[in-house]
Amino acid sequence: MQMLCRIDKHFFRSSLLAGFAALLWMSSPSSWSAGASTSEQLYSQIRQWEAQERHMRPEQIEVGELDYRVQVLPCAYPLSMDHPFASQETVRVRCLGAHASSPQWQLYLQVSAAKPPSAPANIEPTTVTRQVLVAKQLIPHGVKLDASMLQEVTQTVSRQDNQLLKSAKDVELAEVVRDISPGSVLHSYDVRRSVLVKQGQSAMLSIGSSNTFQVTVQAEAQQDGFMGDQIRLKNAESGRILYGVVTGPNALRGL
Repeated sequence: MQMLCRIDKHFFRSSLLAGFAALLWMSSPSSWSAGASTSEQLYSQIRQWEAQERHMRPEQIEVGELDYRVQVLPCAYPLSMDHPFASQETVRVRCLGAHASSPQWQLYLQVSAAKPPSAPANIEPTTVTRQVLVAKQLIPHGVKLDASMLQEVTQTVSRQDNQLLKSAKDVELAEVVRDISPGSVLHSYDVRRSVLVKQGQSAMLSIGSSNTFQVTVQAEAQQDGFMGDQIRLKNAESGRILYGVVTGPNALRGL
């Protein structure tokens, strides 16, 4: 299953992802054929990539269904896939286009390893006990998540619900996309990465190494930046254009 696709004109300018385990898998443009739907072809490519990462067979990989509101567009370029969160139950798929720094679209889906086909067929229950992430309080739309707002609990849930988040580590540097009521179980489609540096705001750019010699300058962000993004800044005093990698809220490391 998925996290809703989020397309942001500023995110398109991102060219470097650090702080996430970025793993790239290239698919042939010709794989987007007219013989099958784009969703079916997408699932097939995800299974092949996950199978390679997990050293399994593609048929052992389960991919969560896309939300009916999400339309998968054909991609005439190689797809990029990686695991953006601490757990490897979420895969991010991007159509990078002609330039790796300008994704045409991206979406998130839940993946898991199924039992080998040779395993004895058993009638499985419709529910299962799992660890889930629950809101301890009302979390308004757009609020950045903090561990104090959440708790990890074990409860009975639907076996088919593969979009459940189970650890606070899965939502580090993320914000909610809708109001979350107290006691609600969080799903992958409830959150998105949070903008750490906003266009037009002041940020601190550190140049050099803390072990040797380091200079910190104040600069104005020329574009939004998520964790690991390389963005452009302007020196407030000289007007010189600088580049840095986002390392935290309003903090960057110089190139």
